Amino acid sequence: MSIEWNPWHGCTKYSEGCENCYVYRRDESIGKNAHDLYKTRDFDLVIRRNRDGSYKVPSDTEVYLCMTSDFFLDRADSWRNEAWDMIRERYDLRFVVITKRIERFAECIPLDWGNGWRHVTVMCTVENQVQCDIRLPIYLYQSTYTAQSSYL
Repeated sequence: MSIEWNPWHGCTKYSEGCENCYVYRRDESIGKNAHDLYKTRDFDLVIRRNRDGSYKVPSDTEVYLCMTSDFFLDRADSWRNEAWDMIRERYDLRFVVITKRIERFAECIPLDWGNGWRHVTVMCTVENQVQCDIRLPIYLYQSTYTAQSSYL
């Protein structure tokens, strides 16, 4: 089973790969501005519990994080530590973080990150050779901080 967890919504276009961003297109179609950043009502989704005390999101669920934003977006800095706390608590889930802002990785990870958290995979996207030449060296260097990493 997999789910999307969007603790915040909104983004700032970052590179040419953002030109036709699906979030901007979708928000525009419903009269919203995708540049506006806000915490969603699902901010705490992964730690919500049922009446019996069990988590609403079951163990072993793959959680795709920030699919309507970027987890390393600078305008979300004030919320990220709380998100990391929830990710830390839910070591029984598999979190997937996909970013264009890989250069912010080292400054945005929690102090106890060490060699990475086994239940978190960080991926970096690229849209063309120019961005690949910029992001790949950063990603490869940053991947020394994580036990699991992938490249798209």
